Amino acid sequence: GNTERRFWSKVKKMDGCWEWTAAINDGGYGVFGLLGSKTVLAHRYAWKLENGNIEQGKQMDHLCRNRKCVRTSHLEQVTSLENTMRGKGITAAKAAQTHCKRGHALEAGNLIMGRKGRQRICRTCRLAARRANGY
Repeated sequence: GNTERRFWSKVKKMDGCWEWTAAINDGGYGVFGLLGSKTVLAHRYAWKLENGNIEQGKQMDHLCRNRKCVRTSHLEQVTSLENTMRGKGITAAKAAQTHCKRGHALEAGNLIMGRKGRQRICRTCRLAARRANGY
């Protein structure tokens, strides 16, 4: 209908990404105004138009890493954790670490998972620190 035509009129289709050319939010994602005052994320709306509803609790990951892209072949439904781990943030960087800052391998016998599984601790360094502090 009209809303769908209005949506696609704000998209610049290129060979690779299909870039959103209208409003962008603070996070760099396109936003589209529906009737009334409701706005939606453009890439999520594109997915809904082409593929139906997004699964409950899933996020859309831009495989192309271009937040303005609304091309559904560049998007994948993932969990929040998957999306975080695929990103360039500190959580993903820490999870990708294979060695501690002193060069010890972070693997089975030398890896301690901290509270809530968020911290990766080197057993060798922890033991050395405890010895140095008289524990």
